[in-house]
Amino acid sequence: SAKIKIEKNQTGIFTKTILGTFWMFFRTYLLQRGFMDGREGFIMACFSAQGTFYRGVKQIYHDNNLGSLPEVNHGEKS
Repeated sequence: SAKIKIEKNQTGIFTKTILGTFWMFFRTYLLQRGFMDGREGFIMACFSAQGTFYRGVKQIYHDNNLGSLPEVNHGEKS
């Protein structure tokens, strides 16, 4: 997961994230024969690739200081 790689100080590379995303789709749809399931197989391959992409992006753009974000006023007048 992205959290484990961040803790090990492994930095993410955007091109590696993109290639990993395409590899996950290819592996799920073609090598694991998702195409034989029709639309459902295609959707599952897309979801697998999307998860891989999100993990890669989280690894690249991890938030260290969530507590330092500015406070948002939700319709309250100052």
